[in-house]
Amino acid sequence: PVGGLPELFALQPAEVALPADALSRDLITFWRHKNPDTGARWSFVDERFDGELMGDLYQELDPVVKQRYALCQTPDFVRAFILDRTLTPAIEAFGADVVRVIDPACGSGHFLIDAFQRLMAVTEAARDDLRGEALVKHCLDRVVGIDLNDYACALARARLLMTAAERAGARTLADAGRFRPHVYWADGLEQVERDEAKAEVQLDLLDATRNEPPTATLTRPEVKRALRKVLKGGFQAVVANPPYIVERDKARTKYHKEKVGRGPRYVSAYKQYSLASPFTERCFQLAVADGRIGLIVGNGFMKRDFGRPLVEKVLARADLTL
Repeated sequence: PVGGLPELFALQPAEVALPADALSRDLITFWRHKNPDTGARWSFVDERFDGELMGDLYQELDPVVKQRYALCQTPDFVRAFILDRTLTPAIEAFGADVVRVIDPACGSGHFLIDAFQRLMAVTEAARDDLRGEALVKHCLDRVVGIDLNDYACALARARLLMTAAERAGARTLADAGRFRPHVYWADGLEQVERDEAKAEVQLDLLDATRNEPPTATLTRPEVKRALRKVLKGGFQAVVANPPYIVERDKARTKYHKEKVGRGPRYVSAYKQYSLASPFTERCFQLAVADGRIGLIVGNGFMKRDFGRPLVEKVLARADLTL
């Protein structure tokens, strides 16, 4: 009954070598230790789950991942500031039952957890007919996260699942396995919903009638199929703390600059660009009309050449000029 946590229960490279029997016995003895003065033993019966430490530890303990994915956890007061100005007004405008929120660069899921907790609070107050597991599933289905880092996705999914299980009063893994958090190991910049019409048309060397050039493939096909359904309809709140690193992967750079219709996929994928720029564009693509968008971006985004095309495009939509 692993439910929504397949990665955390899959065999990891570090698990190929089993721990020594002596160390295993020492660990069991530690958790079974009885205080000689009070008679107390370790117990987690009254503990409440707080997964923020999981994400913070991951950031600090894996410098390679931190550098490769520009992993940087968003502080709680910054998350609150952004959600107060995105999710909260979106709920007021669209209704607690309607609002959907997405973080296309979710990392280990700080924004997702906070958004889920907020949706739970307002939906519970607005819907007397929804309680327990039904309420949790209703809110969980409206929180979506995407990240290119597979283990960060696993952490985000685990945190969401454990938070949902606690809110629903689930006591076993079998009960928790009924929840399916919408966290996807994918490239948040891949426009899977836009490419749906030509998604299955690829170059086939054995079939002369199929001569369309292959489209860029940055996300696994089965994840694409699931994401197309999830991304349809857009989101009333879009939040992100995107990576600020320069894109150096040639396949992804080619995809970002690929011509679609009359223009490139991302107008800000210009020269040597920071990923914060196309991620900003992506957030506007994912938001519905009158949706709320909140991002953390450096001021270099407004000063460099790669940022100007996007700034002009956004201002043009609002009938403004630089």
